[in-house]
Amino acid sequence: MVAVIGLQVALSGLTPPEKRLWQKLRPDTIAAESLLRSWGYWQAAPQGGQAGPRFHLRSLSIAGDSTAQALIPPRLLKRWQGRPLTPALLQEVPVALRQMLANQGYLYAGAAWHHFFCDSAGRCTAQLHLTSGPLVRLDTIFLRGPWPASRGAFYQITGLRPGRPISLQALQMLPHRLRSTPYATLVDTPKLWLFPGLAWLEIQLQPKNANRLDGSLSLLPTGSGLSTRPQLIGQFDLVLVSPFRLGEQLEAHFSQLPNRSQRLQVRLGLPYLWLGLLALQGKFMLWRQDTSFLSREVGFSVRYRLSPAWTLLAEGQRTTSRLLSTAPYRALVWPPPRVLDFDRQGLTLGWEFQNTDLRTAPRQGWILTLTGTQGRRGYRQNPGLPAFQYDRLPPPSPYREVEASLERYTPITALLTLRTGLRLYRYWARGYVENELRRLGGEALRGFPENTLPTAAYVQGLLELRLHLEEEGYLAAFAEVARLDLYLLGNQTTQAAGLALQTRLSAGLFRLTFAAARLTGNPWDLRRLLVSLTWVSEF
Repeated sequence: MVAVIGLQVALSGLTPPEKRLWQKLRPDTIAAESLLRSWGYWQAAPQGGQAGPRFHLRSLSIAGDSTAQALIPPRLLKRWQGRPLTPALLQEVPVALRQMLANQGYLYAGAAWHHFFCDSAGRCTAQLHLTSGPLVRLDTIFLRGPWPASRGAFYQITGLRPGRPISLQALQMLPHRLRSTPYATLVDTPKLWLFPGLAWLEIQLQPKNANRLDGSLSLLPTGSGLSTRPQLIGQFDLVLVSPFRLGEQLEAHFSQLPNRSQRLQVRLGLPYLWLGLLALQGKFMLWRQDTSFLSREVGFSVRYRLSPAWTLLAEGQRTTSRLLSTAPYRALVWPPPRVLDFDRQGLTLGWEFQNTDLRTAPRQGWILTLTGTQGRRGYRQNPGLPAFQYDRLPPPSPYREVEASLERYTPITALLTLRTGLRLYRYWARGYVENELRRLGGEALRGFPENTLPTAAYVQGLLELRLHLEEEGYLAAFAEVARLDLYLLGNQTTQAAGLALQTRLSAGLFRLTFAAARLTGNPWDLRRLLVSLTWVSEF
């Protein structure tokens, strides 16, 4: 009994999960001794009530050829220092270092423990011996089967490019990266031929039905906007991938918005040019807001991929807006109405970072976007407002926009993922009217109908917990808080909460969302629950 008590005292440094596991075992069994060694108690003798010190890796260094040492950053070794010296750690460290060398083209790299020294308190100093082996360059890629885009698109998507060192990580990620493209999927396991200093890769492909017909329907509760009856709004998207076998992408988006408003967008892009590093896209947008105004926007964007995750963005756009009905303002002299005719030209620069694992239901990774716009805006006279004093309006002057968003997907367990996000936006100009402002709602601000909140600035926080039911399916609970600078209303705080269910059926990917929202100070009203159904189908 005394030996057992002494052993329990010696194990007082265990973590709570380890303590719970230890309490389920008898201390005087072989299983208990094996468990203690797996925790780093290498001198444990449970039968005698002795645990000994818990060994820790205090210092880790590497030796070997100079090439291998130069490829391993010192900060990488620090991630293992201070951890308990367990059998799992002894296996993890060499595997991780070999993987890092293989990812840089050294497929024959080796790593083995060289020596250990531990003092009586369990503090250990260890050294690993590394060998890099020859550098293997990818000489040729044989694509068997149709690939409807350019070779550069394949190289950019997969991270495999002839003439460069072959990455083991790129080989391991090849099936997933091809599966996420709109062009083709793997038929069989890729074949790799290794020769002295070079490699050949053969890949069997089959075409993929990547054309998409997407849509969403939302039921607005009674009293939303100007209507006193429930409204059904929606969006329909058609995406054609490489219809002319040039790797191009043609998109058409139509939205039926609240209060008899509509929006139409057409985009034509070449996503993989010049070795797959360059993407070009032109767009046209037509937006009719009830009977107030009609806006048109044309733009052209260029994207350059610095890496599979980092992208630089440049876009030029021109926006014009005209009043649809001037009858209410014919006798107006001053102040300005809510909407006015204007022209606006701008140039947007920015960069994007995305390294999520799954496109439709990410489980881990980051999404970061930062853009800034500088341009010039001027108001134009409308013949339908003969009495209005246009000379009192600001002259043509610069305007600026800044937008940033950050999302992180953190895996908690094998089935749980935590999604967190922060979004910022600000519009600066010498005065502004309603039709030149961004309108929030829908996916950008769940719980509020799309296109209903004209705002000059906002800060939004997002928290969402997902329970994964299948590869692309999940059940999520979310909460959002935003601070908005609303047109004519000033600063307002919104809160939203709800549930979302996403699943893949034979007809496509479906997501059902229930969201309730309110302005701070107003009560929650579940009768104003916003219900949305979104689907993605490929053909």
